[in-house]
Formats: sequence, C-alpha cells, structure tokens
Amino acid sequence: MKGYFGPASVCEDVLPGWTFEQVYVDGDGVTPVNTDTDVRICVNVDNLKDQSVKFLNFKDVKVTLTGCKYDDAGNPVAGYPIDFSDGTTTRTELTGANGCVTIGPLPSGDYTISENTDRSKYLILYDFRPLHDTPCTFHTPAESGGDYYPDACNFTNTRSRPGRFTGGGSTSSLDLDNGRVRVTQGMELHCSASALPNNLEVNWGPGNRFHLGALTAVGCFDDPAIIPTPPDANFDTIDGIGVGSCNGVNGATIEFTLKDAGEPGTNDTASLKITCADGSVLTVSGTGSKVNKGNLQAHY
Repeated sequence: MKGYFGPASVCEDVLPGWTFEQVYVDGDGVTPVNTDTDVRICVNVDNLKDQSVKFLNFKDVKVTLTGCKYDDAGNPVAGYPIDFSDGTTTRTELTGANGCVTIGPLPSGDYTISENTDRSKYLILYDFRPLHDTPCTFHTPAESGGDYYPDACNFTNTRSRPGRFTGGGSTSSLDLDNGRVRVTQGMELHCSASALPNNLEVNWGPGNRFHLGALTAVGCFDDPAIIPTPPDANFDTIDGIGVGSCNGVNGATIEFTLKDAGEPGTNDTASLKITCADGSVLTVSGTGSKVNKGNLQAHY
C-alpha cells in the first residue's frame, strides 16, 4: 500500500474458529502492536512506501474425546465418572450404557482423560478398584485443522470379590511426633459393608486408639503383583473406608489398604490413614506399612 498520509495501521479481525500465527511485513515476521491478539491483529506500516502485509492464520482443530470404563470381564460400566481436563479446568461426565462418554467438539490444546479415583465413589457405587487407570494425554496442534477423533481412552477395573480379612500385627508411622511410632492393628473385616461383623482396632503411641464403628465402603481385590503362597483366597487385598472413634471420641475416619502376601506374613502390608475428630492424623504408608510382627490373612 502507498499513500500520502504518513504512518498507518493495518489490522485483521480474527474470526471464531481461527488462530493467529504470524504477521509479515514485506516478507519479514513482525510483532503485532496491539495486545488483544485473540480478536484483532494490527501492525504499523509506512504509508509513503510500497509495502505488503500478510496475515497467517490456522483454522482451529475440532477435538472430540471419548473415555470408557469396563470391568475385568470386559463388561461396560454405566454411570461411572470420567474426568476430562485441559490443564486448567476439569469436566466430569458419566459413562453411558455402552460404558463410554464422549465430549466435544473442543478447541485445540492439550487434554487429559482420567477415571475418577475418589475412593468413596468407586467403592460405594461400584465395588471397584482401579486395575489399569493410567490417564490418556492428547496434544492437538492448532495448525492441523479439521476434525480430530483420537482413540478412546479405556479404563479397566476389577470388581470386589466375596470373603473376609483377619489377623493383625505391628507396623510403624514416620510422620507422627517427628519420629517412629509403633502401630498395632487387629481386624476381622468382610468384603461387603453389610456383611457382619466388621471389627478393626488400631493402637499407637502412648495410649492412642482407633475403634471402627462401621464401614462406609469396602472391597476385596486381587493384586496381580502379589502371588501369595499358599493362595488361601482368590483375592489378596482389602480396600476400605469407615467411621469410628479416636481415643473414645466419635467423628474419626479411616482409610485402609491391607494386603496378604502369603505365609508366614513377613511381606504383608497394612497402609492406613486415621483422622481424629480433633484434626490429628496418623498415617502408615510406604516402608512403614510392612507388617513386622503378625500376619494378615484373606479368606473366602
């Protein structure tokens, strides 16, 4: 363009569904002079010279994402929450009768699909324990254009099995009072909250104790990494949450995962988290969860 009025600005409006990439003046990439580049792109030119201005835009890709939930027999699971995240916000949708849920079209970007791992939800509603729960990630570049339908992200879980857990032993906590504290527990727990009795006692430190009042949710599962000898049951792990009392005060909660790794019990583990009504917390995890005195046993 050329005229007799000195400096001028050349602008383009960015239309919906398009993404600005670069603007060129006489073949050289330049930086827009405005900051609201998501709606308009402007550059300054010398109106007394012959100059060319070219704007490079890419049509946005339209992304459609699918997440599916199945049990370990390959059956679809309806009504299970699947989380879709763009890194800033997370959208949760429930699977349909075919075990899948699809959202879109979405703008280009980076997305993660994951199954909801709220223990209370997957235990209370579905008697599930995650088996293959690695999230799926997708990157969709703006310049690709068109429609993008990546493969569905599939999650497989194992359903709870009937039976019970008994035994007890001692473990340790490394995060209470800044030192190692001996923790003992004894239990008789069923793989269903409605199957009774369900008893769990945990003692630690100088006189602290937790007494289970009731199981909120529980399930028994087989951990493929554990091959107990002998295999007394077709499961080796009990995973649960419950309510009870801490030092005689109601309002305490517990989350626990107990694993029977076979006889003589030296590889059994008891991971747990107790939250007392006063807000104090006992956590047994990692190396401290190994049962060093006692034995946990799965039965069916």
